[in-house]
Amino acid sequence: MSAEWCGPCRATKPVFESFSESNVNYVCTEVDVDKDGETAQKYHVKNIPTLIFLKNGELVKRHVGAFTESQLTSLASEAFN
Repeated sequence: MSAEWCGPCRATKPVFESFSESNVNYVCTEVDVDKDGETAQKYHVKNIPTLIFLKNGELVKRHVGAFTESQLTSLASEAFN
């Protein structure tokens, strides 16, 4: 979850996009909290950026704050392995 006005969100956007392109086995979607407040509310997002990892529709991991590509790779591995 992110927002256009959020500095850390803008900084991590290229990392997220690179990860998404490199890891085709994952479905990666960026959700703007200002444009989709319902989804943000559903997952109780209070701070951004927030990564939400879902497996079979269930939340399996959450990360709040900025991240590097290696951190994102590690988080995804923890969530899905």
